[in-house]
Amino acid sequence: MYLLIFYTNVYGLKPEVAAVMFLIVRIVDVIWDPLVGAFVDKHNPKLGKYRSYLILGGIPLTDIFYKAGMALGGVVPGLVMAFVGFDQTNEVSQSPFAEQGILWLVAVIPALLLLAAMFIISKYGLEDDVIDNINREIELRHKGGE
Repeated sequence: MYLLIFYTNVYGLKPEVAAVMFLIVRIVDVIWDPLVGAFVDKHNPKLGKYRSYLILGGIPLTDIFYKAGMALGGVVPGLVMAFVGFDQTNEVSQSPFAEQGILWLVAVIPALLLLAAMFIISKYGLEDDVIDNINREIELRHKGGE
């Protein structure tokens, strides 16, 4: 969803073009996902059933950040290639627990750090006159630095 907003607001694509791009990617996804699932279930590599694909899947994932499609035919084919490439390599290179890790990184850990900061600040006694003195010193430094 955020990618659709990015394509329309930042790249300036028409919403219809962006919607068709997403439709193409989902159609490819309908075919690709069962193939990848069957391939992974059928093989049992030396590093482990899923671990080897997680390790090796990162290599093609880096290739989608080159703007090859942009040079070949314009912005829309390049964006479609990047989106399809990311979506397909993402199937192989991310574990089912990646979403849980992202949740911890963007929500839980910052919330815990916020609670720790609030506790530290509550124990640090800072009176109004001390704050006023700090503000005066900052203003004097800015006036002296001009």
